[in-house]
Amino acid sequence: MRLFLAAFGCYAAAVILDFFEGEYDGYEGVASFFDVEYETVGHYSRVVEEVLEDWGASLLLIVLLRHLLYTVSSFRVTVAGGPSTRIDWEEWPSEPKSSS
Repeated sequence: MRLFLAAFGCYAAAVILDFFEGEYDGYEGVASFFDVEYETVGHYSRVVEEVLEDWGASLLLIVLLRHLLYTVSSFRVTVAGGPSTRIDWEEWPSEPKSSS
């Protein structure tokens, strides 16, 4: 649940950044406060917004894959021209072995 909320939070923050950039003509106050060019602030705000969207998408995929692994007891992977492999989660190690 925490990862889902984190994914939603990343998307919400990205949408808010995008809204302020489009609605209020960017970050002129921020550029003047830090005495940098407006294009510099605009560029980095877009970078931050895209990174937040990517993090949100990655976290959402992790949440969906974890849910799939908890609800499905086994599945079969078949490669064209090769043998099929069945994976049973009972045989799958529950925790990685520590390297001592």
